Amino acid sequence: MTPKPDNDAIVRDIEALEPDLHVQSLVFEGEGDSCRAYTVNSDWIFRFAYTDEGPRRAACAPGATEA
Repeated sequence: MTPKPDNDAIVRDIEALEPDLHVQSLVFEGEGDSCRAYTVNSDWIFRFAYTDEGPRRAACAPGATEA
């Protein structure tokens, strides 16, 4: 696994992706082979892939359907 980034960096990334979303709480939920997941404001789940390959690998996992 890659080193876990600090919460401030994650908050900056989330607010850059969703400028209208003000992060008031951030909870690290866990990590897998391809990404880390965080709950934001008790309402949203954000997944961050370790690499650009992560989302494609997840979509091609057994039992997964492609969008």
